[in-house]
Amino acid sequence: MITSKDPEAFAVTEPRVRYIAHEIQRLLALIDFEFKGQPVRIDGFRLKNLELWTGYSVHTAMNALTPISSVCNSKCQFCFEENVPFKRDRSLMSLAEARTRLKYYSPETGRSLFPSSRFHMEPFIHPRVLDIIEMARKREPDKLFWITSNGSHFTEDVVRRLADFKPIIFKLSLNASDPKTNQELMQTGRRTSIAIESPRLLQKYRLPFMGGIVAWPTLSLDSIRDTVFYLQQFEPYAIRIRLPLAHQWLEHQLDVDFHHHWAKVGEFARSLRPVLSVPLFVEPPIYWINSIVPEIDGVVLHSPAHRAGLRAGDIVRQINGEPVRTRIESEALLDRFHLRRDPSVDITVERERRLISARLTESDPDADTYPYSSNVFYRGENYGLFHVEDFRLKYVQEVIDLVEKYGARTVILFSSVIVAPIVETIINAVPEFKSALEGIDLRIEIVDENSFGGNYDVMDSRMIDDFRRALRKRVDEGIRPDLILIPDAFGGPWGMDFRGESVQQLEIEFKAPVERIEWLLVYGREV
Repeated sequence: MITSKDPEAFAVTEPRVRYIAHEIQRLLALIDFEFKGQPVRIDGFRLKNLELWTGYSVHTAMNALTPISSVCNSKCQFCFEENVPFKRDRSLMSLAEARTRLKYYSPETGRSLFPSSRFHMEPFIHPRVLDIIEMARKREPDKLFWITSNGSHFTEDVVRRLADFKPIIFKLSLNASDPKTNQELMQTGRRTSIAIESPRLLQKYRLPFMGGIVAWPTLSLDSIRDTVFYLQQFEPYAIRIRLPLAHQWLEHQLDVDFHHHWAKVGEFARSLRPVLSVPLFVEPPIYWINSIVPEIDGVVLHSPAHRAGLRAGDIVRQINGEPVRTRIESEALLDRFHLRRDPSVDITVERERRLISARLTESDPDADTYPYSSNVFYRGENYGLFHVEDFRLKYVQEVIDLVEKYGARTVILFSSVIVAPIVETIINAVPEFKSALEGIDLRIEIVDENSFGGNYDVMDSRMIDDFRRALRKRVDEGIRPDLILIPDAFGGPWGMDFRGESVQQLEIEFKAPVERIEWLLVYGREV
């Protein structure tokens, strides 16, 4: 069966598809097609030479496929996709499309076809999802796959088959362990009990998972605590409390001070951490961590770090004799030694003003050390030492490099309300950064009129109009930037927003170069 997609749905991920459609429509206004003397109606087109369309970079075969479903069996009160007025493709990936995407994915280079026009929803609502995962596993036998699910389809038969596709880690969006609360929050219907039972089955079949809780304001702190302790008994890889975003189109609008709510939840989560045996973190991490400080955010159960007695809150001071000054340095050193397959590393941490030395030694790779595995890893969690995402000093260095490249004197750097203060602190605290920007009018701009409304001011904006309004205000004040820097928070490599507008339109209007820069993702511990 031949299926077709609306080209407008590719505005963000692959705008050339939309451009081709527009060109065909323009030509069809001028010419007619016939076949054997009969008029032919042109209602679509196919892309040829697909190897020329593999310009997208991904980490795994599963990433080359996803999203495979833009349909969900839940109706969560906090769902971002709820009522958004942008073009959305609500469909399931066909097996034919899955085969094509895997065919053109290169495990060696990570190059793949551009993403589908779907958005991420519940993959296990797809009746052939297990077959698709199996196809991805055959294409890439050993790579770690991360898969997000609400667990409502995780019957024992499903989980038993999933165990054949290891290594996998699931991001399990449970949200509430109490059936009534879960049903009120997620509206998953009769499958609620299956979702709540899923952590037990994942543990039974030794499938690591990261338990997820969205701290929606109607969810009490007691409920969050109960869910955390419920998840802990099944030895999760980690537990993530995600602070919620609300936009103006949500059906369930709340009269809540979200900034106060976020601070309260972050403080509450930190109070839980000392009594937990598994890593617990809050996203966005900026509400959770002491930025830059190389603090251990958690220790994965049954890992070398766990066996060595390291704890959340320890501050890493040395790894194999090399001094550690930042969380990113700690992460990078552990990555280096793990990639070299070093069976052990020596580490020195500071705990309550005392230095403690330990050796992190990997166990037999074939040993069952659930939920940790020495064979597979996620950046920043090698040897079971858990670091959450932090602001990287290289982000500031990239800003400096671009200022020098363009010889800019007046620079507008867009950032979010929660990241901007960290950037200012780092620039003033690092002498090399402060010196490099001496004499530069660097203005860190926060978008205060966000198209999404709600509490989206904590995010880097996703809409060109938001940047345009902010820039026009500065121009009206007599400030004319000669360089504009925008965090690369868009949904694809083209710098397109949900309405199909490009960052290049800003360059044309304001007659200044616009560069998208790598920046801390406020949300998105995704692979």
